[in-house]
Amino acid sequence: MRKILLSFILMCTLLNSYAQSEFVKGYFINNNKDTINCLIKDLDWRDNPKTFKYQIFEGSTIKIASIKDIQEFKTHNSWKYKRFTVDIDRSVTALSPISKNIEPKFKTETIFLKQIVAGDANLYMYNENSVERYFFNIKEDSVQQLISKKYMVDRNIIKTNKTYKKQLWDNLKCDNIKIGDIKKTKYLKKDLTKIFNKFNNGTDPEYKEEVVKKYRKGINIWIKANYNSMSASFQHPTLAFNKFNFESKQRLSPEIEAEIYLPYNNNSWAIIVTPSFQSYKSKGEVIIAESLTQTTTSLLAIDYNSIVIPFGLRRYFLLNKKSMLFIDASFAFNFEIKSKIYSDRTDILNYDINTKENFVLGIGYNYKEKYRLELTYGLPKDLLNDYPAIKAEYSILSLKIGYRLFGKKNK
Repeated sequence: MRKILLSFILMCTLLNSYAQSEFVKGYFINNNKDTINCLIKDLDWRDNPKTFKYQIFEGSTIKIASIKDIQEFKTHNSWKYKRFTVDIDRSVTALSPISKNIEPKFKTETIFLKQIVAGDANLYMYNENSVERYFFNIKEDSVQQLISKKYMVDRNIIKTNKTYKKQLWDNLKCDNIKIGDIKKTKYLKKDLTKIFNKFNNGTDPEYKEEVVKKYRKGINIWIKANYNSMSASFQHPTLAFNKFNFESKQRLSPEIEAEIYLPYNNNSWAIIVTPSFQSYKSKGEVIIAESLTQTTTSLLAIDYNSIVIPFGLRRYFLLNKKSMLFIDASFAFNFEIKSKIYSDRTDILNYDINTKENFVLGIGYNYKEKYRLELTYGLPKDLLNDYPAIKAEYSILSLKIGYRLFGKKNK
């Protein structure tokens, strides 16, 4: 199993280095304030970047631009990123550990901020791992962080410093905005965007809200025809045969899959749910006792029926406009139906199957986002979870042909 996992990790690394991402039209402004039109590798960043790749024209040398050299950059139909040196509070917002200090702990950093609203009042956003912060400025004023910080009052009491509401009221108060608007504004992109747009609409009759519509796929539903090769083994510490390998069986089966795309990295990540029914039956003769003068045999059989529901994560790698490779890893839950390992000597061998969860690894090829060929391997899982002294394992290798029943394609 260890070799399989290492091979899978190596394959992921190789695919990641080989796969392409689309270069799209964009521009950047360098430290000399020159505007350079170019093609920028659009990674649909979830976290604010520190660098980006670009080429002056298609086929030219790919270069890397760093935050120390770039004041601003933007790709077509995407957000603008601007460089600022700001005071940022990186206090964690998870339940542990939370500071007991109500005040933010600022650190001066030079970072790219994503511009969400542009007008008399500007709103910016910063994301990195679990840190999500919002910044603002009015016209040409310096950029400040909108302060929202959780802090611990007592062991089981957590409060939030909502200074950002006072900042909004002090800076955005106008005929368009009332104190009630500020009170109900949450520290969320949607709420903050709304209040900043409301201010800009009130101060500039010609103001137009900037709308960035990143294409999102949503959910795809696939139907598949599977060719499965299943095998199992049984090992008993006190019987003569020690370990018995059941005969491998092959069968066809249908499968359905829901693929839910995550809203970043250009739809290259998806959550997958792939319920299926698995059935495996096999039997063979085993030696249960042996002496110099006598050998006792028994017929050992397995009857395994289970509804299997894997939940996993898939990563797509673009090859060209029509083709993609993908890899995925899932954690499978198993629900057995009248399953057992037994023999004609039920007084010795008769066990109800109760399996543990197991991992499923997969690799595949996607053509025109309509057709798919994939190979999955369900790592060996323990069939006799209730009998720790006895070892029984089951694994399945599946070749699958898929057809997208409905859902969205990339544009």
